[in-house]
Parts: sequence; C-alpha cells; structure tokens
Amino acid sequence: MISEKLYMTLASLCLDAHQCFNVPLETPEGKVPYLFLYLNFPRDEAVFDWPNCVFFDVNAPQSSG
Repeated sequence: MISEKLYMTLASLCLDAHQCFNVPLETPEGKVPYLFLYLNFPRDEAVFDWPNCVFFDVNAPQSSG
C-alpha cells in the first residue's frame, strides 16, 4: 500500500511491469486515497517458503478475538 505521491515518484523512475489498484483506506477522518502496487516479479517458485506462508481471504468476516 502506497500513497499516490509515492506512486508518482516511483512511476517517474520507470517501474518494471506492474499493476496498480485504487484502495482507499477508511480512517476516523475519512477516506485516504491509497494504492496497492503489485510488482510482477519473475515467478521463481524456489524463492517462496510455501509451508510457512500465510494466506487469508480479505473478504471474509474478521473475528474480534
């Protein structure tokens, strides 16, 4: 998650292939315009420690405990 200002700075440095998604954050003061920057790194499966990775569904209800 990065700010629009940081994205513009990074984009001016000629980023490699990437995708950027608008993901406004809810704060007590209102929505803050943030971006999710996804860099398409080469997919070398050997760099991941799959048994120790943790994944979650961002759409699933969060427990309060």
